[in-house]
This record gives sequence, structure tokens and C-alpha cells, in this order.
Amino acid sequence: MVGDAGEIDLAELLRVARSSAIRHLSLSGGHEVDDVTQDAIIEYRRYAETHTIDNPAALVSLIAKRRAWKYRNRWERGRRNPPILAETPPPAPGRGPVRPADEAELAVGQVDLIAVAGGRAVAEWAISQLTAQEGEIATLAYLSDPPLNGPQIAEQLGLSPGTVRNKLVKIRRQLKELLDDE
Repeated sequence: MVGDAGEIDLAELLRVARSSAIRHLSLSGGHEVDDVTQDAIIEYRRYAETHTIDNPAALVSLIAKRRAWKYRNRWERGRRNPPILAETPPPAPGRGPVRPADEAELAVGQVDLIAVAGGRAVAEWAISQLTAQEGEIATLAYLSDPPLNGPQIAEQLGLSPGTVRNKLVKIRRQLKELLDDE
């Protein structure tokens, strides 16, 4: 992956990006794969300008996978017929009591995102794909030393614990989608 002069082998990164795009793109034809591959390399180069990357192949693979999913979803949305607009159903009666926050549930430092993602640069890239507020929460939860739990994050950012808990659920789902390598 790294040449004699310390430069990254672009041909190898292109191969990794193309392989990941083919694996995750369900469309026929080659131009979609080429588009995703080029987009992945461009995004990787932009990110690499400001960050040190431990495992370039893993990062390029994740970027290509994410780009392929976006491309596939956009294509599939365009194929579907627009939904027939119907009357909006009335809201469901009472959602029930709100349960108190469980401290064990809010302890987000239990997951080592760096180990799961394959390196700090990959974890930082995944967090950089989130919104600014979600990125702050994820950084405090996963990359700070020691990782903070939900109430600590809420206190530090001036948010309610419920808001942080809801954001962490969304963040975990987004990071799982970005970092799953199925």
C-alpha cells in the first residue's frame, strides 16, 4: 500500500474502491461503478490532506461503500412511483409514560469505535460524516480519553440528557451503517 518513497499506491486504492463499489452497487452497467470509484478517491484525497491515515485501504473501502449505497438509494427512489397522497392519519393516542434514563444505557464508552472501525482515522472520518452537533457528541462519546457517558455529554454541551440519549441512538445507527462491511 505504501511505496518506497512513502507515497500511497493510487492504483491499489483505485482497485480497493472499485471492488467495494462493485460489491455494494446493485445496478448493472459500468459507469455507476466508475462514478462511485472516482467519488471515493476524491473524498479520500480531500480527507487525507488534513488527516493522518493509518489504513488507507480500509478508509477508501468505507467511503466507496457509502457512496455506492447513496447512489443505489437515489437510483431506486427514482424508479419508484410517487406515493399516492392520502389524508394524514390522526396522531396515535398517548405515547405512554416516558421511562427514566438508565445510566447503563447512557454509558456509551463501552464500544471502542477505534477498534471496531479499524483505526482512529477511519473512526474520525465516520464521525466527520455526521452533522456538527452529532459529531461533537460522537467525539466526546467515542474519541475522548476517557469516553464520556450521556449525562456528562449533556452537561458539557448544555443539552438535556434525553436529547443526548436520542442523538446517541441515531449516531450509533449512522456509524453502524457507515462502518459495517457486509
